[in-house]
Order: sequence, then structure tokens, then C-alpha cells
Amino acid sequence: MNSALWIKGPKWIANKTEWPNWTRNVENCNTFSTITEESMDAEIHVPKTSCIQIEKYSSFSKLVRITAYVLRFIRNLKTCKSERTIGILSIQEIGEAEITLIRNVQRTTFELEIDCLNPSSKHKVAIVRQLRLYLDDNGLLRCGGRLNNAPLEYNTKYPILLPTKHHFTSLIIRDMHHKNLHSGLNSTIAHIQQKFWIPRIRQCVKYHLRKCHSAIK
Repeated sequence: MNSALWIKGPKWIANKTEWPNWTRNVENCNTFSTITEESMDAEIHVPKTSCIQIEKYSSFSKLVRITAYVLRFIRNLKTCKSERTIGILSIQEIGEAEITLIRNVQRTTFELEIDCLNPSSKHKVAIVRQLRLYLDDNGLLRCGGRLNNAPLEYNTKYPILLPTKHHFTSLIIRDMHHKNLHSGLNSTIAHIQQKFWIPRIRQCVKYHLRKCHSAIK
């Protein structure tokens, strides 16, 4: 309460002559008209989701939507103003965001397994052979089971591999459990396995169901 800095701010802020001056050097400034696709890709060399901390989110749907807006922002930077995307998110944008998140999680947790899929790799990991892992067209790590000829959807026949102990997997489990109207253990597992494969899924789902007071025991 006795701090002049807290009440009035720094002394120089009341005197305009002491305000900091910034002269813009136009010659060294890039404009959208001079930025090319190659230069943008060169500058953004880190994964697109590296700026999003998954651990800060408690909702899978919110995480996906925020990621979708980030990807839209990056895409709009590369296009002229008249062709930029605005408004509510499309199904395609949400799907792209989900794929980007899963791919980013897999790249950080299954780095060795993905490296094993390279024919020139000398590493041998048992899970790659056991689950018949492979990379699909979107770069997602999937399990190749024995349901090739079964009349099922692609995601069910070839589920996406997720790490057992990861916050992203926890968000998936909670989201699936909620969408399945807080059903019991077996029903929740069956719902998850229509799209994802989680090692030791029973213990993992049981752990989260204990924390859900709405779950059917």
C-alpha cells in the first residue's frame, strides 16, 4: 500500500519526453508479400504443436479446438488476406488438429518404435512385431491386427497406438467415457478400442473411472 511504484507506476511514464523511442527499419522488415512458402517452412522448423502444452488442458475437445485455431493461424500466415480462413472451425480443421496432436505425441513417446520401422534400422523392439505396427498415410502409428477382412471400419481394424502413461491418453479416456454416458469399465474399453489401442488399457481405464463419480460401477 505504501509502494509508489505499485500505485503510480514508474516515474518516467508520466513524462512523455522520457518515453522510449523505437525507429522502425523498413528495409529489414518482411512483409506478407515477400514471404514465400519455403521461407515460412524454414522459419517454422519446430513441430506445430510445440507451442501447446497438453498438460495444461483437462478437456480433449478444448485441446483439439485450440490446436485447430493455431494451425489455422499458421496457415493464414502463408496466404493472402482474401484467401484466409475465418469463422467457426470446420470438421476438416478439427480432424487435422487431432491428427497433428496424435502424431506429435507418438513422435515423442514411440521414437524408438518408429525408428524400427525403417528397413535400415538395427533396433529391434518386441512391441513392433507383436502389434504389427506401421505408419499410415498421415504418419500415425497404427496396429495391424488379424481383422483385415472383417467388415469393420478402418480405425477399428487398425487402431491408433497411444502411450499408457501420458496426459493426452488420459484426456482421450475421459472424453470417450463421457461420450459413452459414463458407462462401466468394459463398455468404456470397447468404445475406446474402436479407434485406439492402449497397452494395459484395463488398468489405465479403471484408474480414471475411480475418479469419475458419475461412472456406472
